[in-house]
Amino acid sequence: MSDTGPLAVSVTGLYFAWFGVHYWRDTKTHIATDPIKAVLTGKPIPTTSKGKPPSASIKTGLTDSSSSSSSSGASITVPSGAAMTAYIALGAKMHSSGTDTPDNNKALAQQMMGTFDTSWNGQFPDLDKLWTQESSWKTTIENQSSGAYGIPQSLPGDKMAAAGADWKTNPATQILWGLSYIKKTYQSPAKAWAHEQSNNWY
Repeated sequence: MSDTGPLAVSVTGLYFAWFGVHYWRDTKTHIATDPIKAVLTGKPIPTTSKGKPPSASIKTGLTDSSSSSSSSGASITVPSGAAMTAYIALGAKMHSSGTDTPDNNKALAQQMMGTFDTSWNGQFPDLDKLWTQESSWKTTIENQSSGAYGIPQSLPGDKMAAAGADWKTNPATQILWGLSYIKKTYQSPAKAWAHEQSNNWY
């Protein structure tokens, strides 16, 4: 007899319902859907984001109340909702299939950033330079001196648990937390990169 609870069933059903609608709707859907299609068909994740991101599905979600190196203990609110749930599922599949390479992580972050905050349009190059310098876009990289971990180099790494329990291995979980941290602390990737250039940390 299965011990799957009603909550797990309902969450799984919600995700597949959302996925089904967006997967078959049309070939011009690029936010969230195209990366999923790419992984399922063994193709590279698209690096362009066309169409309108499903920002209406995003709502206030988990909160990380632990202090960060530059936020003076301010809490970090991590968005949730159907779009982010799909990204997290994609990130888990990427890691399990060994496709969470730096290039794929970067492409995933570009897609997620377009969904996360549309006012950041045009600032992906700043995010790219920031996280290239911090981690080279590697999911499981750890700074042996400080203990900072993952793509956004969270210090300590377990702060990313605010975005998901799989923070050690899921690039999407790490990216989601990193974007949330940037928004809370610097308001934008451009400002975060400027701080990095001036101080060699962010």
